[in-house]
Amino acid sequence: MGTSESRDVFSPSPLPWWATITALIFGVVAGFFEILNTSIGWHLAAGRWMLEHRAVLSHNPFTLGADGSPWLNHEWLFQVTAALTERLGAGPGLIGLRMVVVVGLMFLLIRFAQKAGLSPGAALVLAGLCIAGARMRFFVRPELATLVLVPLGVSLYLTRSLRRTAVTATVMAAISAVGVNLHGGILVLPPILGALLVAEGLSRSAERRSPLTVITSGAAIVAAAIGGALFNPWNWRVLEAPFRLAHLVGQPWVPNPEWISPGPTDVPELYVAMIAAWVILMVWDRQPVRLMLLAVISMLAIRYVRNVGLFFIVLPLAVAPALARISILRLTGRRASLVASAIVLLVGAMMIDAPGYPLGWGFSTDRYPVGAGVFLERTGLLDHPVYNDVRFGGWLIGRYYPPFRPFIDDRNEIHEDLLKEMWEIDQASSPRRWQALLDSYEIETALLRYHEPLVVRTPEGDDLGLRGFSALWFPEKRWALVFWDDTAMVLVDRSKTPPELVEAFEYQWVRPDDGAHLAIIAGNDPAARAGLISELQRKLHEDPECRRAVWLLSHLSRISD
Repeated sequence: MGTSESRDVFSPSPLPWWATITALIFGVVAGFFEILNTSIGWHLAAGRWMLEHRAVLSHNPFTLGADGSPWLNHEWLFQVTAALTERLGAGPGLIGLRMVVVVGLMFLLIRFAQKAGLSPGAALVLAGLCIAGARMRFFVRPELATLVLVPLGVSLYLTRSLRRTAVTATVMAAISAVGVNLHGGILVLPPILGALLVAEGLSRSAERRSPLTVITSGAAIVAAAIGGALFNPWNWRVLEAPFRLAHLVGQPWVPNPEWISPGPTDVPELYVAMIAAWVILMVWDRQPVRLMLLAVISMLAIRYVRNVGLFFIVLPLAVAPALARISILRLTGRRASLVASAIVLLVGAMMIDAPGYPLGWGFSTDRYPVGAGVFLERTGLLDHPVYNDVRFGGWLIGRYYPPFRPFIDDRNEIHEDLLKEMWEIDQASSPRRWQALLDSYEIETALLRYHEPLVVRTPEGDDLGLRGFSALWFPEKRWALVFWDDTAMVLVDRSKTPPELVEAFEYQWVRPDDGAHLAIIAGNDPAARAGLISELQRKLHEDPECRRAVWLLSHLSRISD
């Protein structure tokens, strides 16, 4: 017996040429922007390592802060794929890979919508809006695999009565097996399918029909999804990954914005889409399975921002059959075609060079410390231990490993002990313990990003104003600033760095993350103001496009006036 979901499947005609061209353009635009994610560097380095050693990497060779630690590297297949792609085309090749995936997703969602009964135009618009909503998760990272494989698995499950259970189960196991070696996110597939199975069973029971056939076939396919996930180098241990991550997310020393719960002001489009989807289902289609699917993907997206992309990509499977009950969305013809293409192309035009998605064929120079890296290379500072911000670790590994190894990267599960120690030092506000930690790793250089200024108070609670991160934790008495731009600062330990290097490059007055304090000393001391202005002019002579230097110089000039 077929499920109600299977009976809603139509046999769509081939996509018209105008829709094909529009979808292709839209997918290319949605996938074309610079590489921005912090993890891509260590993914590439891991892939290179495995191609060289012909083995799966299961320890951490990359960072000083967790040297040799065991690593359950369940994304190894993506890393090998990314490294091979990099060999063929470097940054453009990786961005091209993302564009291919996004274009594929666009056509996949159109296919889902057409099978539900929507016209080509309506299917095109629904797919375009969902791709636009998911775009915030289109990083060059393993998550791209989950965004493709999870909706395929859900669709396969919902249409299982169209084929033998053994065939569906075999394909589902293959999807799960491939997915688990690309990205751990595939582990959400069995729970989603299990929830759908429960909804089917309850629906059959409520209709006073035997749920045995549905439950038997569904349980076999859910079991296949679970079994497929065991085909990985770590077998059942990979199933521990979600629980391990859940443990880490609850710890205050593990800062990871991907695991925050997004509110309506953080991702408004998510909440708009959820409200619209619930209204659509409640008015036009109250099928329990689709209601359950929408409930599950909504809960996942609200729980963690990293699941927002998955919500939008799976959404057509939940709402397209309901939308197909609206007669206007089944219309075909020239006028409907033109309207649909115009809507999708307008949305695509709005995405071109949108804030947060800079156009480019390589790694973002605003996100990665490219200028600082060149300086570190040129001065030989990479030959000695370097402290780096977590955000820069992956890029440093991808660019300079081997032989250089940074202090830390964003693999929280690898660096949990180090992160905890750093957090405890921060909570104790102890520069002495901080310096002792740096000394224990023989750190000679620091590569810092710009943090928000910190409110400094005396032990008695008196407010001393705002100070920069570098001024508090890398005081100028011991640490000299030798390079800075709009992305990063490089400081060196005076006691360990050749004096001639410090003398040649030091900025004696400027700390570009300490602007409020610089304004105070410039207002009180003419000599300090002159020194600051001179060093800012020096920076602008070296880098006329430095926005932070322009702002600081303008601010200090107003004070002098």
